[in-house]
Amino acid sequence: MRIMSGMFSGIKQLECKLKSLDELDFEALKEKAICLLKYNQQLENIISKLQKQENEVPKVTKPFIFDRYKKRHIALKVSYLGWNYGGLAPQGCLALTVMDRVFDALEKSKLIENRNECNFSVCGRTDRGVSGLCQVVSLVSRSLIARGVGVIEDSGSRISERQDVPDKEMDYVSALNRNLPRDIRVLAWSPISPDFSARFTCCKRSYEYYFPESGLDTKSMMDAGNRLVGVHDFRNFCTSRIEKDTVTFIREIFEVVISDVDSCDHHCKLCRISISASGFLYHQIRYVMSVLFMVGRGYESPSVIDDMLDLSKTPAKPHYHLAADFPLLFIAGTYPESCLNWETSEGMWIVASLYNKISSCSTRFGQTLSEIVVRIRNPVEILYFSLNDFYPNCFQISYCQKNVELC
Repeated sequence: MRIMSGMFSGIKQLECKLKSLDELDFEALKEKAICLLKYNQQLENIISKLQKQENEVPKVTKPFIFDRYKKRHIALKVSYLGWNYGGLAPQGCLALTVMDRVFDALEKSKLIENRNECNFSVCGRTDRGVSGLCQVVSLVSRSLIARGVGVIEDSGSRISERQDVPDKEMDYVSALNRNLPRDIRVLAWSPISPDFSARFTCCKRSYEYYFPESGLDTKSMMDAGNRLVGVHDFRNFCTSRIEKDTVTFIREIFEVVISDVDSCDHHCKLCRISISASGFLYHQIRYVMSVLFMVGRGYESPSVIDDMLDLSKTPAKPHYHLAADFPLLFIAGTYPESCLNWETSEGMWIVASLYNKISSCSTRFGQTLSEIVVRIRNPVEILYFSLNDFYPNCFQISYCQKNVELC
């Protein structure tokens, strides 16, 4: 009886859920489908990570003695396609990230002993779905040599036990790429000084966002984008979640440029917006793009940027959609001269597996662009990533003296 009662109860709950879905319009159903897809992807990442841990059979190997090697401060230049990852920085068991894969490769290569003690730092902390062309990661790694730039003098207490200490450093690029998935590649490495930080030493970060023109008024978008240039409080252009190390919302944007993309696909004209700044807040570029798309479609005037930057006119962040993640690409970070001296691998052909994916003879981002075009034009993808994900068009931003919300 209890089993039958439970079955009837489950059927009744299912009927209620189906009835609630019947009451939703197409836009609400599409939004719910997107949420379920993202949640499903998160669960798949967690399951994949747990299965990997369960399937790993401990091998009886000779312990590696790290004390026989010096440690060295190095920087890595990394490229990755972020669509299958939950972001760049580690998130525990919540999602599989790019740095999780990089740490796995570092440990397999015996370059680090403990990922929590390698003093790693990243230039641009890209979030879920965002790719990186020339991401910079700094960390402390094992070194083959005994002295040089970045080598820690008081490390390697048992280095005398090694019979041969070479003068030439190991090939970090090849060592890591052998243990990395094909959608993550190390392009180069550089010795760095102990006070170098991939995050805090960086003086400029550059991103690009790709989108179909689709009748957008790019001149108005450019007018609005130019109003972002300068030092401003960008709290109305970021996720309201405040991270523990976010002490200010003030950032300086150096340049905003919209240009056409040379694409081999003439059926879909692509544009890109290039944004460079001292740094960015969480989801800042995607929220900026959302507002620019509303300007481009005529739902807002370029002056909406001025209103949102003026906290006396807009004291609270308006509610508006977040632009899609996959067209966003971290391009590079700019550092003071002489900070970095990049060295590539002697077996640079190993890097080609990803570099060919994101490069072509005519454009550095050829494959990335074609992948974006495929996602836009694929009917299945359009169901979940329609043009409305690029430029929300259902609402305008309305401003009130006390409450700022969508009406």
